[in-house]
Amino acid sequence: MSESKVVVGIASVCSTVALVACLIVVPQLYVTINEMNERVQDGVQVFRADTDNAWTQLMEVQ
Repeated sequence: MSESKVVVGIASVCSTVALVACLIVVPQLYVTINEMNERVQDGVQVFRADTDNAWTQLMEVQ
């Protein structure tokens, strides 16, 4: 085998490994980001309820 064929073969293997790794990692990242988004949205809803309650109590005091 010539040196160029070896280099092309190694590059092809590395490229394939990188592609497979991306195909595995990207969906996992998508799921993780969606879970994080849901947690943040839940936190925002709790915060909004707390601030609305505090505002109502403040208006009652006045």
